[in-house]
This record gives sequence, structure tokens and C-alpha cells, in this order.
Amino acid sequence: MCGEQSCICGNTQIRLERKGYYAVLERTQKAELDITAWLQWFLGCLDCGFCGAQDILANVLHKARFWEAMTG
Repeated sequence: MCGEQSCICGNTQIRLERKGYYAVLERTQKAELDITAWLQWFLGCLDCGFCGAQDILANVLHKARFWEAMTG
């Protein structure tokens, strides 16, 4: 799921992982209402989204510092 390069954050990440979302949701609903697997999936996806947001922010800040240095 989220070990791949850079991830997107929030709803976009969940939308990208839609197939996994429905698979874990279905397993959870068929079980004894133990939502542990779903929570693990969701928190993993959320963590991936945070990593992706952090990567994007680092890239933006790097560019901003570059242009700030170039303009004096």
C-alpha cells in the first residue's frame, strides 16, 4: 500500500487505495465486528498520506529557499 515512493494525503490517498479499503471493510463486516484490521489499514493509509504531505512540503520549501537565495 504505502511503501511505494511518495504518497498523496487525505481523501486522495483513500481514493487511490479504494480496492483495499473495500476489501478490508468487507472482511471487517463479515467478522465479529472487530475493526482492528480496518483501523490498521486506515492508520497505515493515513500515515502514508502524512509522509506524502511531508514530501510535498519539503519540496515546496526547498524551491522557496532557492528562489529566496536567488533574489537576494
